[in-house]
Amino acid sequence: MFDISGSTSTDLSRSDLLDTVGVLTRTQRRVEVEVLRSAAQWAVLNGERPMTREERRAAGVRVREYGGPGTPRVAVNAGAELGVRLEATTWTGDQMIADVLDLQHRHPQLWARVEACEVRASYATYVVRKTRELSLVAARYVDERVVESADGRLPWTRFMDLVEAAIAAADPELAEERERKAAKAEFARASRDTTHGMRSFWLRTDPAGVARLEATVAFLATVLAELGCEGDLDQRRAAAMVLLANPAQATALLARYAAWKQGSAASDGAEPSHGESISAEDLVRGAVALFARFGGTVDGTKPTFDWAKLLPAITLFVHVYAGRLTREAGLDETGTTGMARIEGVGLVTEGWIRDRLGPRAKVTVRPVIDLDGQAPVDAWEIPDRHRQAVRLMTPADAFPWSTASTNSDGGWSGMQIDHTEAWRPDAGPGQSRIGNYGPLTQRHHNLKTHAGWQVKQPFAGIYVWRDPEGAFFLVDHTGTRRIGS
Repeated sequence: MFDISGSTSTDLSRSDLLDTVGVLTRTQRRVEVEVLRSAAQWAVLNGERPMTREERRAAGVRVREYGGPGTPRVAVNAGAELGVRLEATTWTGDQMIADVLDLQHRHPQLWARVEACEVRASYATYVVRKTRELSLVAARYVDERVVESADGRLPWTRFMDLVEAAIAAADPELAEERERKAAKAEFARASRDTTHGMRSFWLRTDPAGVARLEATVAFLATVLAELGCEGDLDQRRAAAMVLLANPAQATALLARYAAWKQGSAASDGAEPSHGESISAEDLVRGAVALFARFGGTVDGTKPTFDWAKLLPAITLFVHVYAGRLTREAGLDETGTTGMARIEGVGLVTEGWIRDRLGPRAKVTVRPVIDLDGQAPVDAWEIPDRHRQAVRLMTPADAFPWSTASTNSDGGWSGMQIDHTEAWRPDAGPGQSRIGNYGPLTQRHHNLKTHAGWQVKQPFAGIYVWRDPEGAFFLVDHTGTRRIGS
């Protein structure tokens, strides 16, 4: 045995150091098993007990099925309490209860190997999540098929293939239904990742649609290059995609480009070029016709483009914490950081704002809201000025370890502004004020209101939570920490 809290690894030989890593890995597996066992017991303590409907309604206890068919039902709020003790989200607590119940009741062979530390918890949870839709009989079939290979003897990608094959064999109809759903699963959505101030946009549709979009983007990238757009091919293709977000301006640009190219070819005594794909030619012809239909005219000169006009109008909230931008504006730069936060994007440098937004955006500077100077009101309704102040002061969900924030797309729109101390008509004036508000998602609002969670706000933007079992958590702009014992 050895003391894992010590710092003696520098004294170990090469062989002993690797042996220590192996021991720690096995210890980590045992800890993961104990956490799963504890989650299972928590589910038992919060399980469905024999009650009449009236008794359950009087006790305020609602239960649901976390796992797949054949698993017991558990109180709806059990996952939230577990998630916070895991120092994770409420969703994480829900998933752990579902995973361990599936293992115990639907995959007993896999669970036995997990308990014996022969199978990593990550392998086991992958299996149960992929099979949650299956019937109990089908899940037991998959359990039999994959249990031997779940100990890591197969590379991860091959293990994934094995699980998919077992699912298809266990329930061919479900496998076909999944294929049909996959064929219909068309989407166009923005990614959540905003690392270094950049973001992705994903499109999934049929091959014909992708081919047409590919041809359009390729042609627009060529047009932008001829019109002097800087950047390499990938950057111009990205710009072409963004240009498509403003169809009217894109149409006008293409119509003028077509007239200019035809005029250039005629002056050279050459025929107009038809080297582009059919989709590109259709795009230009359609643009010219549409532009003319709505009264547009072209004069044959080389068009110019202004990104501020070509891009669609959107609003970004950029919170600048002083720095060079502040100094250039002639403002006080005391306490400068050189960083800024863009809602829906995250933290970026001031250089990013100048380089990426400068050429493409119109900037409106608004003074910092005086949070302390917000006059309280007596009504339950929260004024817009208070909502804006709360948004600046607490840009994330005030519940412990919540991941919802304005730095994720649609994050703020899913928030509710809650009175930390509930508004009461007989409690006197000034209840709706800065220092008595907190943004919460719907679920976390429900937990506070109906599930025994308590919260105080000793200072504006600082929240002290107490869970139903008596543990305390501090939430502020730096994150979440457990306090007390």
